[in-house]
Formats: sequence, C-alpha cells, structure tokens
Amino acid sequence: MKKTSHYRRAIWMDSVNDTLSDVIEARIVDIDENIQTVFQTSGDFSCMLARRSIHGNVRFLHFVTYEEGAPVAIINTQIQDGAADADEQDPEGENEYILSQLFCLISGNNIIWVTHNDALRDGKIQNVLASFLGSDGSGAQHDAFQFQVVLDQQVVEQAFADGIEEIDLGIGAFAPTLDRVANGGEIPAEGILASLASIFRSPATATQLAAAADIEGKLILRPGRSWEIPRVRELLTSMASSIHANYEDEFVIVTKSGLRLTRDKMSLKRVCEVHGNRRVLNSQELERHMRIILTNMRDTGIVDE
Repeated sequence: MKKTSHYRRAIWMDSVNDTLSDVIEARIVDIDENIQTVFQTSGDFSCMLARRSIHGNVRFLHFVTYEEGAPVAIINTQIQDGAADADEQDPEGENEYILSQLFCLISGNNIIWVTHNDALRDGKIQNVLASFLGSDGSGAQHDAFQFQVVLDQQVVEQAFADGIEEIDLGIGAFAPTLDRVANGGEIPAEGILASLASIFRSPATATQLAAAADIEGKLILRPGRSWEIPRVRELLTSMASSIHANYEDEFVIVTKSGLRLTRDKMSLKRVCEVHGNRRVLNSQELERHMRIILTNMRDTGIVDE
C-alpha cells in the first residue's frame, strides 16, 4: 500500500547543544529490548515503543498509541508479525487494540515520519517524542523544540526547476467568483474570469448561486504533461520564484518533488510502497524505504547532515 512520508526539522527553542538524534539515542540505549516500553501521552492515551534500531547516525522508532486498558501483548504480536498481512482480530469489548502508529527516522535534527491507522499532526508527533524522552524519569526538559521545514533558497529554486505540480493563488472558490463576475464585479479584461463573465449576461439567480456553492472549484494552475514544453516550464518556474519571493496574499505552490509552500509554511513529503493492511505495516520494509528517502534528500541537498 502507498504511504506518505513527511520531512521536518527539529528547531530547539532554548540553547540545546545536542541534536534530536542525540537525545533519542541517549534514551533508547538504556532500554532492555526484551521489556516493553510503555509511557503516557497527553489525552490519556498510552503509547508503546514497538521497535527501534540504530545504524550509524540514524535512529528508527516505531510507536503505537492505544486505549488505556487494551492488551499491549496483543498489540505487540500484531506489530511483530513478519507477514504484516495476517488475519486481523476484532478487538474485545469496547477496546481498540491500536489507535495510531508513528514511524520515525531521525538523523541529527532531521526527522522523516509516516503515520498509520490515523493521521497525526505535527503537534501530536512532537508530543509523542517529548513524552517518550520524558519517560526516563530524569525530569529533564525534552519538549523545547518544534518542527519546521528549513530549506536553503537554492534548494527551493532547484525544486521549482525540477517540476511544478500546481500553483494556487487563492483566487476564491467558484461560488464567490461566480457572484463577482455575474453581478458586475470588477474583473480583468482577459483570461478565465472574462470567459465566465461572458457566460452570464444578466445577474446570477439565487438558484445559480446556490448551485455554485455546491461546486468545488478554484483557479489552480496545473501544467500536467505540458511541463515538458520548454516555454511552459520556464514560465511556471519564473512564476513560482516570483510568487514565493514577492506575493503578499495567500498562495500554495506544490512541486513534483513533494515540496509544498504557502506564504508562511513549508512542508515536504514523499510517497513509497510498503506491504501491510489497514491495521499493520511491515515496519522493517518501511524503514528501508525511509532510509532511501533520507539518502535521496541528502543527495539533493535538502538534508545537509
């Protein structure tokens, strides 16, 4: 099945000399592999470290969150099943064996993660890692970091040159656009808005506006196969660079390499194929794919550690 990996960088709020990779290693080296490591996260959920590995300067962690009271041993058996597609068991009573799973590959302050069963936002993933680090009982502060995508401008420009998937300048949804063009709003004299205006020679009716509210549509530039045409590639690359540097309103730029930029946020994701089902994934296979993604990011200059 297809799984999407997400890249972020841990940015420390305080003066911390260690990297995220360092503090993770310091926590897991003292854990007996034969003992299940269980800790609490915010929201009254329990979390288990199902699998971990250290190779060179890269650490891999597989976490499972589950409802309080669910049998951890059964979760562990499902996770460790090498086939990863064994017959599923229905949970007993009202318990869910697994709520969500988090697979992390960490190198320095760089982290790539994949979620399963349920999507987890950045804040929840940060909470799982901070709770795990804080479960050592030392009382040390482990949550003074947040996740961002920090890329050199040269890397961003190269991503634009490698391929633009789409550009969205936030030119509203179809309903307000229709309302504007059909009722005398000021619009450009050319392009798609002018074409819409020519369709409606009289004010839009209430029925038309109600129908427009049910139609999803925005003005989004997608080159598709036309990206291979040099003039299209040159135009959209130039547009993306200019928008990223100068556009003051909301925008979204998505590149073919998985980079997504808005006016105030940047994210990066990659897709891989891994064996599994809706309950479990083959974590060893997923780890291999994530390591390949990390290597590719190093080769392209996205990760510099």
